[in-house]
Amino acid sequence: MSEETPSRLEFQFVRLREEISYEANLIVQRTSWFVGAQAFFFASLAVGLDPTATERTVKVSLLFPLIPYLSIMVCILTILSVSAAVASATVYRDRLEDFVQEHREFEFLWRKPPKLIYHFGLLSTQVLPFVFLAAWIYLLFSPNV
Repeated sequence: MSEETPSRLEFQFVRLREEISYEANLIVQRTSWFVGAQAFFFASLAVGLDPTATERTVKVSLLFPLIPYLSIMVCILTILSVSAAVASATVYRDRLEDFVQEHREFEFLWRKPPKLIYHFGLLSTQVLPFVFLAAWIYLLFSPNV
């Protein structure tokens, strides 16, 4: 078995870091698009309110229940896509951790954050879709809204 050259090891290290960065960017983009879409959905529901209706609730909106159902679907898709990106990033982080353990000369370039800090960093991207999902389900099924 041939000895790996420093340039080959550097390439492997950089490639793993790039994959982690790529997945992190996907998470950020998906979350940003999700928040923008939710703002659009709430605004659309409000704009669709019938000004001539005696009862001003979202139930009389011209776009009810289409917008809540569409928003719930977007929430579910975002949950699935962000979870997939997090899972993929975790695989690359584990590979990088194994790589650094095997090649100690790269240890100063990579320090895996504590699990608690890592999970707190992902909290908003993973909890936010559930919060909006709960809000849309409440709007859809609550009799007083």
